[in-house]
Amino acid sequence: MPDIAVYETIGENPDRHETMLALYAELFPYYDYYLPYMRYRMQRPANDDPRFVEHWWLVEVDGIPAGLRLFKYSASRNCGLVLGMGIRAEYRHLSSKGYARLSEQLIAESVAMLRKDAQAANKPVPMCMATELQVPETASDEAEKRGRAHLIERYHNMGFIDLPVEYYEPPFIMGKEEGFLNPQQMAAMDSLPLRLCALPLPDGQFDLSEPAMVETVAFAFLVDHYGLPEDHWTVQRARDSIRQHYEGARK
Repeated sequence: MPDIAVYETIGENPDRHETMLALYAELFPYYDYYLPYMRYRMQRPANDDPRFVEHWWLVEVDGIPAGLRLFKYSASRNCGLVLGMGIRAEYRHLSSKGYARLSEQLIAESVAMLRKDAQAANKPVPMCMATELQVPETASDEAEKRGRAHLIERYHNMGFIDLPVEYYEPPFIMGKEEGFLNPQQMAAMDSLPLRLCALPLPDGQFDLSEPAMVETVAFAFLVDHYGLPEDHWTVQRARDSIRQHYEGARK
């Protein structure tokens, strides 16, 4: 059996920080501008931002970097936010602990960690773990389009549900990354349409029929994580689309 080890790198394991950054650059080359901020953030405690408890996991298989999983727990919204997950192709079908794929194991273990974070914060079971997924419509070619559609299908098969919201991913975290980006970089970045999905925890009381819960998840990302003001167009677009969806459903 392969030896699968998960290391927390945010606020811990300084010897693995550069390994984490190199793997992130390999798996997410289009987000390389994020690396200077990541280097800074890993040197800070997991709860450096009082709104969150952050986890940046580096996964090694037999001592070789194989994947990563970045997520955080929001006590005020009582939900988990996935910031990224990537696994090298040769390790994606690795089975362990009864899971058919390494990604399934990491998702299950991150849900377990969110439960611990909520318990430590004297909060009830988190209502869900949410993630942003790229949409096939913005893919640059047919192969990428099929890949994105396949990934969405896999998430659905693991229990994730689409949230009825028009959602755009901001290009960077306001108030966090500006010091690591020059004005030209910032001006060239656009908000991208993404699909917002959530994995309800069985005992977490997430109710898709309640628009306030969908808004809570969207705001956890847009307002709390990305730092956008509530009058920002992406936040307003999300709020309006949620309202329109539920008003239309009631007619």
